[in-house]
Amino acid sequence: MTENADFFEDRAIAVQNAAEEDDRILALQSVNCEIILFWGSSLLDIAVKSESHRFVETPSCMLAIQHRLYGDLDPFENSESWTAYFKFFAAGLSLGILPALFNVVKFAPPPESKGFRRLTQCRRIPKGYPNSPSDNPILKRLRSNLPKNDEKDIYHVDISSRGVIWVNKKMKKLLELDDYRASELTSADMDLLWSPTFSARERWKCFMTAPCVIFVFNGVMTIFITVWMNCWFTLVKMDPDYSQILVFVLADGSDFSQQTQITYDELGFLVYFFCSSIREIAQLCMTILQKGWIDGLMKDYFLDAWNLCDILGSIFFL
Repeated sequence: MTENADFFEDRAIAVQNAAEEDDRILALQSVNCEIILFWGSSLLDIAVKSESHRFVETPSCMLAIQHRLYGDLDPFENSESWTAYFKFFAAGLSLGILPALFNVVKFAPPPESKGFRRLTQCRRIPKGYPNSPSDNPILKRLRSNLPKNDEKDIYHVDISSRGVIWVNKKMKKLLELDDYRASELTSADMDLLWSPTFSARERWKCFMTAPCVIFVFNGVMTIFITVWMNCWFTLVKMDPDYSQILVFVLADGSDFSQQTQITYDELGFLVYFFCSSIREIAQLCMTILQKGWIDGLMKDYFLDAWNLCDILGSIFFL
């Protein structure tokens, strides 16, 4: 059985390498394609679960893993230089407002079909994408509202709540192309042509739901809470009167603070751990719905040490 498994893994690696030499983008999409026989899991998911490590180490699978980490963000444009890292963190500090309003970070193209959609992609597929821009109502409306024989750069306010769209000479030429010529555009021109269909709200959603952004936010929040709790604990030990007490007055006029003393710092910690508990409950419910009670509860959730730390931290604080 082991020899047969190794033989088929070798064949799968050879096929994937040949596909990558022929068409790198299609080979990358193939490992993320859903397989109906395996309950909608992708080829990459099956390879990971079956512990086919040599197949997972192929360039296509490694790129697919990197794309999943970045969600709808372009993993290459956002991680190649210090400038890209600075733009990424500036976008995070603005809570997604900068990438929603300006081209601060580079987004990946939308999926061409539901079958090629990556698990971490939230960007919707525009109607007519990629080779039929004439079928898209937004591009059709934008094209019809452009003035004829006007070489100046203009603004356009779309009634579909897309905001103010800057239309320059290049954009105008792309909008005037027919479907046959639009299908022969480069990837950069294709992104520019379909950019009006990517609204500010959708850009904000795609940025904030990217796994790498969520990971950075959780890490920064955990570090901040840990430092805050250590400083608060040290100052309270040095000076018991450091924190102010929240005074609760009961209906009969008695002072509740004489029985229970709650500081402002403790109230902040309580809100944090309460939100953390809600997040863990939601994550647990989603895991159970996807994997079932046994696999989801025991294998996927409680075997993760980070989940146990989050649960025990909330319990011990309370």
